[in-house]
Amino acid sequence: MGRYFVVAILYGWMLLPEHAFAQLLTNNGAQVVLTTGALVTVNGDVQNQASGTLELQDASTLEISGNVTILSGSVQLSGSALMRVTGNMTVSAGATVDRGGTGTLEVQGTFSNAGAVTNQGTIEVGPP
Repeated sequence: MGRYFVVAILYGWMLLPEHAFAQLLTNNGAQVVLTTGALVTVNGDVQNQASGTLELQDASTLEISGNVTILSGSVQLSGSALMRVTGNMTVSAGATVDRGGTGTLEVQGTFSNAGAVTNQGTIEVGPP
């Protein structure tokens, strides 16, 4: 009986996926900082709310294979930071996006803005 149980557990373990991906990353008021040179990939959507801050420092990269919704708070890109969104990006009233420095904010879908967007670098919207 015990041997069959161990075999069943091992077989079940082999069926688990190698990677588990989140479908939604929610920043609920925290300060999330990608330090210089960091690379973060989100396989799903990102939502920033409750006055949360998402800060990309110089030479950091954030790749999002989904949509980004900034309900409140801010997204700050400094230096040569790159933020690539394969879906749509929405900036709600009261939210801000500050694309400072020489880096790029790339949105491959649509970009809807009811908040405040400042830009010193490059903002690309539409398919690559």
